[in-house]
Amino acid sequence: MLPRNGRIYLVPLDEFPVDRAQALAAHFRATFDVPIDVASPMAWPDGAHDDRRGQMDTSVMLSHLEAAFPEGHPRAVAIGLSMRDLFNPEVGWNYVFSYRRNNRVAVVSPVRMDRGCMGVMPADEARVLSRLKKMVGKNIGIMYFGLDLSPDPGSMLYRNIGGPQELDAMSERF
Repeated sequence: MLPRNGRIYLVPLDEFPVDRAQALAAHFRATFDVPIDVASPMAWPDGAHDDRRGQMDTSVMLSHLEAAFPEGHPRAVAIGLSMRDLFNPEVGWNYVFSYRRNNRVAVVSPVRMDRGCMGVMPADEARVLSRLKKMVGKNIGIMYFGLDLSPDPGSMLYRNIGGPQELDAMSERF
C-alpha cells in the first residue's frame, strides 16, 4: 500500500469545466482510493499572462495556490486545472503540460495535449482526456504519495516528457 498524506484538491481555473474536474476527482477516488475534492473555482491572478508569449506563467498561479492552500495539518495538495496555454520561467521550454512546486501545488493544462502524431493530426477527445488523467495522476503520485520520478517511459511517473507522444506511451499506473 502506498503511503497517504493529507487531502487532494482539484481547483478549476477560470473556464476549466467544473464537471470535468468532478469527473477527474471521481476517477482518482475510484482508481487510487484517495481523499480528493473539487475546490471552488479560482481566477488566474493579475500578472499571470505574459503578453509576449501569449501564455500563462505557472509560477504566478503556483504562488496563488500556495496562499489559498497553506501548509498545515492535514496537509493539502492543490492541483489547478486550466484551459490556458502554460509556461514556467524556471525552464527553457516553449510550454509545459504541468508544473509543480514544493510537492504541494501544481497546475495542469490539456491545451497542448490535443496534438496528434507528430503534431500533424489533432487528437480526439478521449486521447486528450487520457493524457490529462496521466498528468494529474503523475502530480498525485509525486505530491500526495511521495513517489519519485521514473526513467521508465511506460510509467505515469516518467520524468522525460517532451511532447504528447510520451504521454501516450505512459500508463495510468505508477
